[in-house]
Amino acid sequence: MSEHKIQMREKENPAREKKEFNTLTVTVSICGEPKTDDTCKSASLKFPMPLVRKIEGPFTEEGKLIEEMIAGEEYIFKAGEFQESTLSPIKHIWRAEKLDDGEITDLEYKKGENPYLDEEGTVCFKYTAKKAEKIRIYAYVASPDEKVSVCTHIFKLPIFLDKYKKAGYNIAGTQLADDLHYGDGIHLNTGHSKYTIK
Repeated sequence: MSEHKIQMREKENPAREKKEFNTLTVTVSICGEPKTDDTCKSASLKFPMPLVRKIEGPFTEEGKLIEEMIAGEEYIFKAGEFQESTLSPIKHIWRAEKLDDGEITDLEYKKGENPYLDEEGTVCFKYTAKKAEKIRIYAYVASPDEKVSVCTHIFKLPIFLDKYKKAGYNIAGTQLADDLHYGDGIHLNTGHSKYTIK
């Protein structure tokens, strides 16, 4: 009896489905015999999907991990660990966000652009921070899980009041401030950029 090998290869553009396993059903029939329940035997094989186990971020474009994001700025999140699978993680990963205590919403998928692989082969995706108090980012294959997510806050510029300082003009220099007092160039370091309040 000769040995026969079946070679399987993942599709270039597989359907994106949210599930833990991919099922393959193989039907074998006896050559030359009519196809009946007696001459055809089927077997189903389950292949585990590459479930995400860890997500990190946000990172700046320079690769610096930060604690707070600025609304409107772009950041990178990385999905670094996956359950062992014969399938490619980048083809099956989903990304989602939760703004404050709202609903979990899937983010747009752009093949070859977002998510993408960095030079080390880590699955990365870029995210533009939205206006919110806090943002939770998920990376998943079957369903979002808070254990595999990152929660970060949006940086807000603090307001400095000095009741002993003479009232000054606003930053544009067009209006006198009746209730607030402006400093003489207070420098703030947010971890990834500097601001000056005048």
